[in-house]
Amino acid sequence: MSKKGMDKKVVETPYTDIYVTVRTTRSADGSTCRIAAIASDCRGKGLPGAKQRVQKLNSASERQDIERATAFVIARALDAYIQAYPQQQAPALSENIAADTLLSLYQQFHEAGYPVHPDWRPGTNHSAKLAFKRTIPHICAALADGCDPQNLAVAIHDRVRDDVQSNANARDRSSIDKTVRKNMLWCDAVLNAMRLAYPGRPELKIRLNVPDGHGLSVLREQAKALPQNIREALAEYLTDCCRLYDARLALTSPDCANPEELRHQIQMLEKVIPDENPRYVLVMLMMYDAGLRTSEAAAVTGDSLRPLDCAGHHTTSLVLVQCQARDGKRCKILKSENAYRTTVLSHWGHVMVQSVLRYLAVFDSQWPQHVTDPKGASAWILQRLRVLGVSDCCLSNTAASLMAAGEHGLLASEDLSAYILRRDCATRWAFRCGLSLDTIDILLGHARYGRKSGCVEYRDTRWLTEIAYAIERYVHVPEYSAAPKYMPYLLPCGTIDIQTPYPTYCYRNIGSQPVQISIAITAQEPGEAITLCCSGAVVHAIHAQDVADAPDKRMERTIFTTGDNHDGS
Repeated sequence: MSKKGMDKKVVETPYTDIYVTVRTTRSADGSTCRIAAIASDCRGKGLPGAKQRVQKLNSASERQDIERATAFVIARALDAYIQAYPQQQAPALSENIAADTLLSLYQQFHEAGYPVHPDWRPGTNHSAKLAFKRTIPHICAALADGCDPQNLAVAIHDRVRDDVQSNANARDRSSIDKTVRKNMLWCDAVLNAMRLAYPGRPELKIRLNVPDGHGLSVLREQAKALPQNIREALAEYLTDCCRLYDARLALTSPDCANPEELRHQIQMLEKVIPDENPRYVLVMLMMYDAGLRTSEAAAVTGDSLRPLDCAGHHTTSLVLVQCQARDGKRCKILKSENAYRTTVLSHWGHVMVQSVLRYLAVFDSQWPQHVTDPKGASAWILQRLRVLGVSDCCLSNTAASLMAAGEHGLLASEDLSAYILRRDCATRWAFRCGLSLDTIDILLGHARYGRKSGCVEYRDTRWLTEIAYAIERYVHVPEYSAAPKYMPYLLPCGTIDIQTPYPTYCYRNIGSQPVQISIAITAQEPGEAITLCCSGAVVHAIHAQDVADAPDKRMERTIFTTGDNHDGS
């Protein structure tokens, strides 16, 4: 290939001290483009054991999407190095680690008030720091015994396991394994936070990336959810799209009272949401709020939805996943048996989806006979995510995660959007809404490996109603939220018992007589303080009761974040 020119750049990755150097070479006639990537340091020098990955673009259509191909090559190069990382020689320590040195540095970190992770609740940050403090003597003792830094993580893992077993009493092996993996994850997270707070310290170059039961390592477990600012921007973008559709519909109505005001509103919305596509907006809503796959979301019509009345408080929609878009048709053969399921929209998602469906019924003459193209929707959604602030580093990490899961044949944009949105949906359900892992697997249509015996799958209205209440803990847009903080319950006269999953509960007495209310509240953690704040009410009695904290339940407990300004926590 006769070379015309070469571009070189060094790209950041989610991993500490690991970069990817990308070289793009074009032929003199412009007919061929070659992209090469290799894991490197910050100066572009290849790391020991790193392997170069190359992608050649020959056709005109491939060259038009060079950015997608570049992200794909970066992900391949990064994944190749990370897979080989445990076998690579760990960075040499410039000085011996003494117990007092590492402990002193940790004390500085702790006293300065640095969080281990900004999205973890205070109790979890505290537990992680305690786990690391208990592990410091093991780290120093292992190094003092001449342990090779390459095998340090395994040695620490064995010592932590001995500690857990000595205090485990009659715990089964599964509970012990979970506790050890959790402690090692916490210790690795503390080390990462300390490296950010004190860059360049040789004491912090150790790694605790012990492989877990599936052959992966703590080092490769990345934060795969969207940042909160991007979540808010995404929800606002989708809400603005639906406001635009409602305004256009209202303008066509013969009973339209303020056409000039509506035209002005439409013009303002069109300026802030260019390139909107109602079909793709519907797909994006289904993926982001209900956790559907791209092909499943592309096949959704009004017939796929069923109304769900949540005790008269609010209405939402059940989504019946029974077909997918394939070859321009709705195919009733899904990916697996678990893919046939019923999932739930939040109240915000329900309002948005109904708005899009009303608009499509009027303005799209081919709806719903003509099926939405899943690949076109995926590419459009990926572009929207880029505009909203999703970085190339995040996309590279996502592609690497897909390939680590066995999806080696995927191009960078074919399934990244589905993976990002579904993963974020699962993270919100787990960390903000408190759904169990088995429940999330059912809603996402996943196979529940290793947990089938302990999983009872419910598809009845009561179970789905409980999920509908729980997912309202996360607030997309307060104006359309059904959380009692923003949508008070209307209570009639009489006596009523309330068992609520919400951290903030509001009610409105619509009668002329007082209402007696009994509220039962259970703390998420043992010993956690509960505060009752009432306005315009008389509190008769408060009874506190201790509840036994079972170790097996503690192992499965989700980590709740401290929340944002909207979620009422």
